[in-house]
Amino acid sequence: MIDVVCAGQLVMDCLIRNVDEDTSGRSRRAESVSLHPGGDCHNQSVILSHLGLNVACAGFLGGDDAGKMLAASLRESGCDLSHLNVCADLATPVCAITVNRDGSRRSVNSAAINLAGHLLDGNQLPASRALSLASCFRAPLADPIANQKLAEKARRAGTKVFADAKLPLEKLPGIESYGPFFANVDYFFPNESEAAYYSGVSLDEGCGLPAFEKAADFFRSLGVRNVVIKAGSRGCYLRSEKDSVMFPALAADVIDTTGAGDSFVAGFIRAFLAGKDNRDCCRFALRCAAATVGALGATGGIRDRLVGERLWAEFTAR
Repeated sequence: MIDVVCAGQLVMDCLIRNVDEDTSGRSRRAESVSLHPGGDCHNQSVILSHLGLNVACAGFLGGDDAGKMLAASLRESGCDLSHLNVCADLATPVCAITVNRDGSRRSVNSAAINLAGHLLDGNQLPASRALSLASCFRAPLADPIANQKLAEKARRAGTKVFADAKLPLEKLPGIESYGPFFANVDYFFPNESEAAYYSGVSLDEGCGLPAFEKAADFFRSLGVRNVVIKAGSRGCYLRSEKDSVMFPALAADVIDTTGAGDSFVAGFIRAFLAGKDNRDCCRFALRCAAATVGALGATGGIRDRLVGERLWAEFTAR
């Protein structure tokens, strides 16, 4: 049986690392410019597979070179691609990401990121233990009704529903219109910027536990059962019926933060499906995020199954 179906964005990333500060000429030099298959759905699928799970990937690609590179990356990682949609009328989204010396980044997305109205059909997804909606509020997971149908179908089948967030690239319906969707979500994983944007609660650097609790309780009021806010260098915050706790980030030499949130969610799901409680799931998720920021590219830190399985074995042996 498939352990996890990952659905969401598939994007080819062009990483531009450490651009020089001299702006006097027509061109500028970077330490490196490289292509990396990415997008939340790709990143989560690959990391989950490297962590030892059976993963199916659901999303949209064009038939162009970027789409072929993304499909090859997923295939080489052992993911099931039989539920992937390759569409001749699509250009595969490409994103330029500048990575600064401290690991922070900024991105420029192409218009193709909106997928021209393509939506996922839950009836085409296979049975699984978990459904990870990897990039909610961006295509193909921007529509509240389509998201609701995906989550409802999964819940009726006894599948646990995990949802990661993105900031919107275009105007969305009010967040409250996603209430019927949230009511079918077991775990929601916004980062601190996303949690603040959608809840209206500031989570700036000086904010403490009460602010995180208030933001998380906003999503719980919409029906989400458990909220985990990814807080970067501050770690993560867990809010459930019985938990309100902050976990510190693990020490890491930060090279590139691309994909850290995706690795966090993948690690959480891996631990959850192994029967770990919410607190241990957060601890392993933070280990996966720390491994990711220490390498270039979204999946470079957990680059194959040997690395992923060693990371899991070290965690369970502690």
